[in-house]
Amino acid sequence: MKGRALAACLLALVGCGYFNKMYNAERRFAEAERAAARGERLQAQNAWRDAIDKAASKLRDEPTGRWADDALLVIGRAHFGLGQYDQAAAALERAVDAAGEPAVRTEALVWLGAAEASRGRPEPATVALDSALASLDESAGLAARARLWRARAAVASGRTTDAWSDLDAVARSGGATATQARLDMAGLALTTADTARFHAAARAILSSDAATSADSLASLLRVASTRWSPAFARFVLDPVDRIRVPSDVRDRLRLERARHAAASGDRVGAIADARAASRGRGETADRARVLAARWILADAAGVADLAAARDLLLAALADLEGRSLLRHIDATGVLLERAAEGQPLALFAAAELARDQLNAVTFARQLFLTYAELAPGSVWAPKALLAATTLGAETKTRLAAHDGANVYLAALHGDADGAAFADAEARLASALAGLRSAALSAADSRDRGVARALADIDSVRLAARTDSVRLACGLLLDSLGVAGLRSDSARAACTRGDSTRLAEVLRMDTLMLLDSAARADTLRRPRGRVRLDTTATGRS
Repeated sequence: MKGRALAACLLALVGCGYFNKMYNAERRFAEAERAAARGERLQAQNAWRDAIDKAASKLRDEPTGRWADDALLVIGRAHFGLGQYDQAAAALERAVDAAGEPAVRTEALVWLGAAEASRGRPEPATVALDSALASLDESAGLAARARLWRARAAVASGRTTDAWSDLDAVARSGGATATQARLDMAGLALTTADTARFHAAARAILSSDAATSADSLASLLRVASTRWSPAFARFVLDPVDRIRVPSDVRDRLRLERARHAAASGDRVGAIADARAASRGRGETADRARVLAARWILADAAGVADLAAARDLLLAALADLEGRSLLRHIDATGVLLERAAEGQPLALFAAAELARDQLNAVTFARQLFLTYAELAPGSVWAPKALLAATTLGAETKTRLAAHDGANVYLAALHGDADGAAFADAEARLASALAGLRSAALSAADSRDRGVARALADIDSVRLAARTDSVRLACGLLLDSLGVAGLRSDSARAACTRGDSTRLAEVLRMDTLMLLDSAARADTLRRPRGRVRLDTTATGRS
């Protein structure tokens, strides 16, 4: 009696051991699925591998036992989660053959169909999924998954009508599988160039799945923008302000809508959307401020627009691009101040910053033209006019007023004096490099927390003309290419009429102040046709 009781206890303990292995395998598999749903891919992969190891151990202990089909199902699904579709299909085929219960066999068929579709075998995938659906209740979640994968197999086989039928059914079923079906519908609509279906699918994602699928929708819309038009992509996102989603998701979608608005030429709408998205916090808000500033600068007609962009950027100092833009806006303001103090070439330097660093084309064009207006006798006035021409200005009449012997106009016709051109470029490079360096240093030293008024171009022009002595001295020093502290000393001597001191300062060797790399670049004799844009003067 005691012997039979002991044997029963031992059998129970062995059974519990077998059961615990299967329980632990299924527990780790469930943990993997939850981690994957949260986007924690590494944790999910580790848990799937654990599930495979534990289920395989159970299978080795009892390869034909009552738990063999369950172990094979766990192994197959875990391999599927890891993207190992060949191994998944092999395990799931064995699970179908070993299944002791219809429910296990049906589930194994669904996942076998998914594995076959994933490894590019749509026909056997469809056979497995048809067999599974024949015994599934249509209201079951597993039926929705089977239809989703059957739709994907149909797409791979070119049977789009069948695919739409299954996807429509799954999209109405609710749950995570329905979300994926709506994304698949949008993707299929892109593939088949069906704008109506894409619009319907995207709007369904917005109303039902935006909180979890905002990034996927954004990716689809970027393709739609390229394939059809940015205006269409923006139209799809019209309901963003009315949908029920967390504020950070709404801001991301507003920023996406802003990008499409800008790409379609609606900068006003783009700036409005970016400003709305910038009211929050974090990376999205900073990116929105930077993009809004970029778009404001792109249409900037005057310093008021630069100031508006600057105000936005003061709140985006965590963004590297935002800090760079703010620095160059401030440097542009410093250069305008220098121009108002009687140094016209500072306008040339400001124009290059506006063009190259701020992409403020209209504003840069004004600055080049203003420089040519204030310094019409300068060797660089035609170069400024040519630079303004490349930015869309009409300068034919103004260029015609200049002597055709000017080195830049001669270069335009292919007969420049190489030595004279190199000398003009060297002096310009030296002066602009000094002006940019000083302006950037001044911008870096100013308090970023305090907004600073920028000088208006009209006020620069008025101030320069009113103080004719300062203007004359500035033109003299600009023409000599004098920069840095030496420029300040010479300017002060010139302004107070101290010709002796001015001569002493000017006797210093200007070229000794040039950076060796700048000398190597700017003093080189031109070969063939010379460059007429202002990029030859370097970048800051």
